[in-house]
Amino acid sequence: MDAILNYTKDPASDYYHLIGCNEFSSMEQILTEYKIRVLQCHPDKHPDNPTADKQFRMLQRAREVLGDPEMRAQYDEWCHAGYSDESFAHGSFLWTADTPSELLRKFRNYEL
Repeated sequence: MDAILNYTKDPASDYYHLIGCNEFSSMEQILTEYKIRVLQCHPDKHPDNPTADKQFRMLQRAREVLGDPEMRAQYDEWCHAGYSDESFAHGSFLWTADTPSELLRKFRNYEL
């Protein structure tokens, strides 16, 4: 429980921080900053940099999430709570089974 209450987000995993903008940036600003950062770390342009590929992939994922209005809304909702890349849930607390709504649906349809 302490891990959840005392969670601090790593700035390197924040998509806005990776791209170099903030939550109020327009789509044009995000894409412009993305293009600038991608050129700085593209693996083909910097073959001697061992971290270029990892940075490039992280930037691609950030653009994918921030470029889609629905995914961006979910990310904005969960990013300060410890966003987890796959489930938009707290990074220290992930559902391993059904979602709560799925559990409720099963419970309501349960017959004796």
